[in-house]
Amino acid sequence: MMKLFFTMALAWGLGSASAFANCPEIGPAPRTLTSPAAEYASSKGFSLDSDGILVFDYGNRYGGGVGKFRNPYFITNYANALYRDYLDTNCSKVDLLHQFMLQADYLLSSAVRHGQLAEWPYPFPIEEYGIPAGWISGIGQARIAGVLQRASALTGEAKYHEAAEAAMEAYVNSPKDGGVATIDGEVTWVEEYADPTGTSYKVLNGHVTALGGILDYFEITGEKKWKAVFDSGVAAVARDIEKFDTGFLSF
Repeated sequence: MMKLFFTMALAWGLGSASAFANCPEIGPAPRTLTSPAAEYASSKGFSLDSDGILVFDYGNRYGGGVGKFRNPYFITNYANALYRDYLDTNCSKVDLLHQFMLQADYLLSSAVRHGQLAEWPYPFPIEEYGIPAGWISGIGQARIAGVLQRASALTGEAKYHEAAEAAMEAYVNSPKDGGVATIDGEVTWVEEYADPTGTSYKVLNGHVTALGGILDYFEITGEKKWKAVFDSGVAAVARDIEKFDTGFLSF
C-alpha cells in the first residue's frame, strides 16, 4: 500500500502532451511550478543574465564569493516552467521554446564529466554537514536529465539524450564514486547533498523529491533500470520512515 501511495503521489505531474498538436509527446515534468516561467525568473533573488540564463543572487552568503550563480536546480525549475508554458500555447510561442533551449543548452555545456557520469557541482559548502564545495545533489541530477530529455524530444538531437543518461548514472553510483546513491542493505537512499567521503545524511524530503525526478525519467524512457532505482528508494522510505517521527511532527 505504501509503495502504491508513493507511486501515485510522485506521478501526479506526469502526463501526455498528445493533446497539443505538433507538440512533443512528453508532458510537463512533475512538480513543475504553478506560476508562469517569466514570473519565477523575476521573483526575489532571480534574474536572467546577459546570455538569458537564470541566475540567483546569493549576495554576501558564503563569504560573498558566489554572487549571481547559475544554480542548476533553479535552472531546471525555470526550464520546466518554460516547457509547460510552451505546451500551453499549443507549441506556438517560439520565444518560449527559444528560452527553454537556452537553459537546456547551458545545462548540456556546463556538465562536468566524471568517468561515465555527468555532474553539476555546487561551488559553495554545505556547512551544516561539513561538506566542502564541489558536492552534487541527488535532487538535481534527475531534474536536469528530465530537461535534457525534453530538449531531445523537441530537437531530435541525440546529444541531449546521451547527457541525460550520463546524469542518471549518479543514481547507481555511491558518493565516493561520484554518485548520489547510498545502498543500505536492500534499499537505496538518494543523497540530497552527496558527501564524497561516503557519509550518508538521509535527508528525507530531498530523497522523496529525487524519487519524483527518477520516476519522471522512467516514464519518459521506459528503461526498467530506473524503475528499479525508484522502487528501491520507495522501499527505503517504507523501512525507515519511523526514524523521522518525533512523536508530534515528522521532518
